[in-house]
Amino acid sequence: MTSMLARSRRGAMTALLLLCGAAALRPCAAQQDPRLIAAVRLAQEGQGDSARAQVKRLLDATPVAQPLYAEALYTQGVVAASTADMERAFQRLVVEFNGSAWADDALLKLMQLNFARGDLAGVARTAERLRADYPASEVIPEAAVWAARTYFRQRDQASGCRWLADGLARADSLDVELKNELTFLNGRCLAPADSAAAPAPAAPAAGTWSVQVAASANQANADALVQRLARDGHPGAYVVAEGGVFKVRLGRLPARADADALATELRRGYGPVFVVEERP
Repeated sequence: MTSMLARSRRGAMTALLLLCGAAALRPCAAQQDPRLIAAVRLAQEGQGDSARAQVKRLLDATPVAQPLYAEALYTQGVVAASTADMERAFQRLVVEFNGSAWADDALLKLMQLNFARGDLAGVARTAERLRADYPASEVIPEAAVWAARTYFRQRDQASGCRWLADGLARADSLDVELKNELTFLNGRCLAPADSAAAPAPAAPAAGTWSVQVAASANQANADALVQRLARDGHPGAYVVAEGGVFKVRLGRLPARADADALATELRRGYGPVFVVEERP
């Protein structure tokens, strides 16, 4: 099919959406140089090779000591053709340019990449490095989402709740989606503490509502659908992997009625979608 034939040309876009849409709650840190803005736009439009070539030309022409170099290196990670290339660029940025304005954003991206491949220990290490090295960073609220998810999976509720308290205290009140996600996860922290002798199961936290658009046994097909949703004006779709099936969902809405309205809209172009409740 067309999407499968074009998959090799879409590597950059799939990776870009992993960090900017499907796995992230806010847009990628905004580039400032117009040449880098243009490169990101090329990647978003599926012209990954051109985007990477443009960033490389700028890196080659820019002295390492200039702030633009760190910005270009960050962008190189954003438009990379694979998650391995992304990781190399972001790792280089945090090691060689740890004093730059882009290092904390790179650490956040490394957290997301580690989470996507199931490296929970890597997420935790990177999260604590972000907190220690950049305590005033603006990315702390979003990092709190990934840190909390990680610590909850590791059964370290105290650390997860510590991150959520910090994230909620510092989250921008205008970023409703991020605030809702932090509040949703924080539901686990409001439950009574576990008993040391015989822990009783806590009542499940109130969920959020999403629309499941499709499910596939092939991750590439799921990634391609995430891309299509973004192109059609529905950014923020994400992939949930369960039992070898890759489920494409959109939403994380606080009210079932909002999810029902979104499902009605999506059925016009995507067929029989349905609403699901998600819990932390």
